[in-house]
Amino acid sequence: MRYFCLLVVVLGWPADVGAQPLTRTCTRPEVATGLPGSTPPPSRPFPCTQAQYDDIEATRARQQDIMERAARYHRQHQAEIAAARQPGSVDAKLANPCARTEYAALIIRRINVARGAHYRRDQVVDIERIATTGHDPATKAMTCRATVITAQGKRLTGTVEMRDNVAGYPIAIWKEGG
Repeated sequence: MRYFCLLVVVLGWPADVGAQPLTRTCTRPEVATGLPGSTPPPSRPFPCTQAQYDDIEATRARQQDIMERAARYHRQHQAEIAAARQPGSVDAKLANPCARTEYAALIIRRINVARGAHYRRDQVVDIERIATTGHDPATKAMTCRATVITAQGKRLTGTVEMRDNVAGYPIAIWKEGG
């Protein structure tokens, strides 16, 4: 529609539109590029009919609606990212404490020590799945059922029990299988 208005001015009116008087002054709707710092070139006003003017205004309203929805989605998405970065509630932490990020590195190190993985190919490098089977916040004892991946790509399933020994040092007992 943008170019139709320009063509009408340059080429003249078609026979069926010629009866409508040029009552308004129109400008092309500005097309947002989405690039930061970019602004569309200014549009020169040109004479147009009321129908053309209404069509241009409807296009502007649609573009404004799209921009508002995009901005609303962006704000909502940023809020979700910020909420995900903040520590969760106490209930969520207690639901599966083994899956917390701060325990992941500790669990991997403790499994490697408990397995006696002296060679790089035998070391656990990632946790595929983990679930808390037991947790006592008072004694800081935790039992986790996990599927881990070694450097060779093997998947090992087992249970790791983490607790403090009598001296207060954390120990881990890895039981592979069942």
